[in-house]
Amino acid sequence: MPKSLVVLGLVEACIFIVSTYIGAALRFGPDVSSDIQPLFPKAFLLFVMMASAMTAMGLYQRHLQNGLRGMFLRVGLSFLIGFVLMSLIFYLF
Repeated sequence: MPKSLVVLGLVEACIFIVSTYIGAALRFGPDVSSDIQPLFPKAFLLFVMMASAMTAMGLYQRHLQNGLRGMFLRVGLSFLIGFVLMSLIFYLF
C-alpha cells in the first residue's frame, strides 16, 4: 500500500474523530452528558463508515480519470451513503 494513502487515511481518521468531539461539544456544551459517553467508539464508527463509503465510491484510487466534477460527485455520493448508513445504525441501535 502506498505511503501517501496511509497518511491520507490517518489524516481522515483524525478529522472524522475530532469532528465528532467538536460536534458533541457544540451540541451539549463543554460538559458532554453521560448519555453519549463513551464518545470514542461512536467517533471511530463514523470514521469506519465514512472510509468504507469513500472506498466503495473509488476515492482511494490513485488514478481517477473523471476530473474535478467526477471527484466531487464521488465525494458527495460517499457522504450521502455514509449519512444513510450512520442514520440506520443510529435508529436501529
